[in-house]
Amino acid sequence: MRKTHLLPFALGMALITASPTYAQDFENAAFVAFTQGDYAEALRLNEPGLAQGSADAFWLLGLMHASVAGVDRDNALAVKYLNSGVDAGATYGLTLIGNIYQEGGYGVDQDIIKAAEFYRRGSDEGYADAQ
Repeated sequence: MRKTHLLPFALGMALITASPTYAQDFENAAFVAFTQGDYAEALRLNEPGLAQGSADAFWLLGLMHASVAGVDRDNALAVKYLNSGVDAGATYGLTLIGNIYQEGGYGVDQDIIKAAEFYRRGSDEGYADAQ
């Protein structure tokens, strides 16, 4: 049986440690709408960032799919968007995606080696949680 405590902890940590580089106005507004529970507005405000390939926009959409916040649960899309966000530079998401691979679930098999790679990258970026 898969552990189910991962997402609430990871979401809490992700919200608390949101990137200071989350700088563009539409992205800030999308994240604020998300944290306030206005998911329809978060999706609307996130669209320009997705169109521009923004790391933050991909990461936020992945977070929304993982937490079923305004969208249907789609584990494959959650992991895809979280990975896309990290690959595009949302380095603050490395611990979250590392946790997903460490625990398994969300449509991916447990992969400790892949999890360690994400944690190592996060550690190299100076994130204490990854260390």
